[in-house]
Amino acid sequence: MTEERDPRPYLVITVLLDSSARPAEVSRSHGDAYERSLNASEGQEIAGLELVELPIAAPVFKALRQPLSIPGDAVGLYDVFPLASHGRSPLSSWQRRLCGHSTSKACSAVCP
Repeated sequence: MTEERDPRPYLVITVLLDSSARPAEVSRSHGDAYERSLNASEGQEIAGLELVELPIAAPVFKALRQPLSIPGDAVGLYDVFPLASHGRSPLSSWQRRLCGHSTSKACSAVCP
């Protein structure tokens, strides 16, 4: 029996988030990330889009600003990557969050 596979990717937006950022700044920044991701995937079919936050302490985020050229008004460092939307069963929300936080061997066992 052959399993029908969904070829569309599930996009995950990950963000290293300054834990001291104000909620309004975070909402605006997340909105921009969603908009950019949707614009970039325009014309392509996707299975879904989700944002995964990894809050980091303000001093750590501040230390990342210079070497990574993060602007002074940025509250997060974003990245987008695809996950397979097929597998033994579709990934649950907690599995997508796990994959967004880690690329370890434990994650590769959960994320096809």
